[in-house]
Amino acid sequence: MKVLLVQPYNLDYTKTSKVPTPAPFALICLASVLRDNGHDVHIFDRNLQEASLEGEIKKIYPDMVGITSFTGPMILDALEVAKIAKDTADAPIVWGGVHPSMLPIQTIENPYVDIVAVGEGEQTILDLAYAIERNKPLEGINGILYKENGKIHTNPPRQFVTDLDELPMPAWDLIDLGKYSSVQLFTSRGCPHNCAFCYNKKFYNCKWRGRSSEKVIEEISYLKSKYKTRWFVFGDDNFTCNRKRLRDICNGLIDEGIDLYWRCESRVDNVNSEILGLMKKAGCHVIYFGVESGSQRILDTIDKRITTTKAIDAINLCSDLEIASSAAFLIGLPTETEEDLMLTKRFALNLPLWGITVKIYVPYPGTDLYDYCVSSGLYNPPQSLEEWGRASSWGDASINVSDVPSDVLESVRVEIEEGIKNRNIPYYFLYSMRRLFDGDFTSINAFKSLFEDPGVGDEDR
Repeated sequence: MKVLLVQPYNLDYTKTSKVPTPAPFALICLASVLRDNGHDVHIFDRNLQEASLEGEIKKIYPDMVGITSFTGPMILDALEVAKIAKDTADAPIVWGGVHPSMLPIQTIENPYVDIVAVGEGEQTILDLAYAIERNKPLEGINGILYKENGKIHTNPPRQFVTDLDELPMPAWDLIDLGKYSSVQLFTSRGCPHNCAFCYNKKFYNCKWRGRSSEKVIEEISYLKSKYKTRWFVFGDDNFTCNRKRLRDICNGLIDEGIDLYWRCESRVDNVNSEILGLMKKAGCHVIYFGVESGSQRILDTIDKRITTTKAIDAINLCSDLEIASSAAFLIGLPTETEEDLMLTKRFALNLPLWGITVKIYVPYPGTDLYDYCVSSGLYNPPQSLEEWGRASSWGDASINVSDVPSDVLESVRVEIEEGIKNRNIPYYFLYSMRRLFDGDFTSINAFKSLFEDPGVGDEDR
């Protein structure tokens, strides 16, 4: 059976241009499972491939088309992809990813959607391929919604993959990895914490599962050997969640003499001097912390379960060990006042950070804060896929659920980001030179990915 998996354009939050994007990791994971079971799989990334999607479909004539999308303007191109596929191929169109999983009914109601895969997709897409190839009914496939004779059917949910080591290595060979901004790996899924702005509670039920250190090191060795790069990004929501596994990965890299530079995401309460020292020895050069606010009241409100003191300690430890630290902040949160905002501004600018991302909060479906904003009348959510794609620009102050004027939010956002950026321009230049002279396969601008927001969507933020 022929399967086409499509990554839509990754539009920036003004919906006017594309932004650098990492490799479509979710799609190459799905592709590896399908290929291992005898299916002919093709990946089309609209961000990079110059050929027309219509031409690609006519060349392949797929039996199934899979589309992924984040919440926001990416949906606009996902809909365009679905329209092209509908007009060109006589094949069912399957939508998956975080947004369809958070709002499956609204997604399946769209005329350009035939099936919605909710949650983790490896076994689901394999079951779909089996049923579609043999013209079998879809009623026994867990984790999907589908249309039949004009009626929408909702099947029971699918259980998580219990052992991630059972999954095959992602099909890296199906993409031109050298064209992407970074080699981004995901070695675990989920997070045990319950931040009110995060999709984790609904998508993963606050459960964390990780691949074994042996499998992680095996994949790193493969990629390092095949693509001749020393620069890796661990895109896990919380790479440092399990300290035993983290120690095993670091010790494995050290013991096997695998020389690389890497970045990861962490909570500030997951690290200490011993852990950071080991990470540094294993090649960690940048850690991206979710700090969110300099106001302890706001941190408590969003159920972050950290303190500003803990954030200061973690970032200072990184500075002492010469590990570059980057941080994420959210402003414009519900109940936030100008006093809270000024606390965040002073707090952020006084931290020894190498990079920073400051975003104005937007309510994302599937999160506790979204439910609060809707129930409190602070936010009137879009009522269709098209409306989600055309909603007010994501990340600016046009969506404002705080007690702070929108112009103040935008001004402070710029002040914080520019303050950190201007302070660190010499370091950015030196880091880019290091990558260049190391012969890294990505462009000189790829070093920016070490300091900026690692995601292409905000569901995990």
